[in-house]
Amino acid sequence: MALDKRFVCEKILQPNSDNVSYRHFIDCGYVRTKVIDEISREPFGIYIISAAPGYGKTATAKILEAECISARRCIPVYVQLSAAAKDRVREYLFREFKRMFVERGGELLRYYAGDYVDKLKKSEDYFLDVLGMMYCSKMCGNLPHALLIIDELTAPFASSPVLKWEELERALAELDHFLRDVQNTYCNPVGGVVLMGHWPHDVTNRITSALMSTMFGGLDRVRFGRVRPYTDGDFIPVGDSPRRFAETVLSAYGLDVSQLVLDAYAELAARLPLRKANRLLYWLAMGVQPSSNALGKLSHLVEDELAELLGGKARARGLGGERDVLLPDGRCVEIKVRSRVDRAEVERLAGEYKSRGCTTVFISPECNGLPQCVEVKMIDGLATVLLGQNLLELDDVQFGVVVEKVARPVARRIAELVANFVKAESKVEPRGECRDLLQFFEEDCKSLNRRARSEWRAKSKLLKALNGWR
Repeated sequence: MALDKRFVCEKILQPNSDNVSYRHFIDCGYVRTKVIDEISREPFGIYIISAAPGYGKTATAKILEAECISARRCIPVYVQLSAAAKDRVREYLFREFKRMFVERGGELLRYYAGDYVDKLKKSEDYFLDVLGMMYCSKMCGNLPHALLIIDELTAPFASSPVLKWEELERALAELDHFLRDVQNTYCNPVGGVVLMGHWPHDVTNRITSALMSTMFGGLDRVRFGRVRPYTDGDFIPVGDSPRRFAETVLSAYGLDVSQLVLDAYAELAARLPLRKANRLLYWLAMGVQPSSNALGKLSHLVEDELAELLGGKARARGLGGERDVLLPDGRCVEIKVRSRVDRAEVERLAGEYKSRGCTTVFISPECNGLPQCVEVKMIDGLATVLLGQNLLELDDVQFGVVVEKVARPVARRIAELVANFVKAESKVEPRGECRDLLQFFEEDCKSLNRRARSEWRAKSKLLKALNGWR
């Protein structure tokens, strides 16, 4: 039975994915990467995944589980180690392997043996013995093998942040002995091994070299001549999967699937660790309101893009950090991005800036009929995530990349809408008799400049009489 899509999508978007089942990824979907595509296509051999926290290693393990079960290509066995298992690593690995192999194997082997599998599962040892005999039998040669996924292999052995060679060697030796026992006991049920952790480049190279050598005989039966390392760069999304995933999440929450948001998420997913990129979808789904600082930054970016589009100049005005855009025809435009428009604020600012020849344009997800407002859906969430540096927890270099590669294109898209609005609001030049009358008034005002108040009143009375007292 499928789970509620909104619930499973929320589970996936949470920063901590330890409690997420692989079934959540089946129901909500996921972003495909080179790591997922290559391992799921060939779940044989040894794969070494080393990436910094946040890149989606744990999510990748769950996604590989989903791929194994969905494609019926392998039996996923996911085991996470920790420092607590220091003195009993092999025992812990064997116990978890048996538990997960029975659980996941039962799900998958039902396609081969029907409901008879459920009867076998009533006794774990009997089920494993039967499986072992099946793997030994040539008649069952097409049975899927296990894909063993071990998260944090070196965690129980590391005595300090810098992993020593003897500690690494011990971790690999324990894995080797464990695999030797499993393969001998159950007739080679393991077809592939995935090792996940966050190791320096030189340690990853050492692990790769050690596993390619003949010093660990227990790994011979799963090596198949293939030991393949993956690092941070291999977590870049492939194909159109980021847009499809974002569309699935937004639809699950009943939100508008805006191309603006899909483009922004695709850019973020290509440039940031998955956990940080998913903040965009999480904040949108949760309805988080943007900070005034984020809205102000986005206003300035839109002004920069608007100035370029209309051939004007973005300029600072005053000491309060306010800015506007000076257009070629002498008008000025000020941009205000708001998550919600307040009619009183719009009227107050519009009047204030109009008095000095400026037009104020508000940008908001909902304009509610206000005449000086351009409606852009999802703009509050984009402002929050794209420009809220604390929310994304970026360093300065990453922040600059995101602004240039993601926020600026978004700002330009908004500026194009504002440019059409500004052009439509352009000043109408007077014509014919109206132009002549306006010129007369202007000349008359010049002649009365610095004259007595009584002369102004007399001239005003005369003009009213000439115009029929209108």
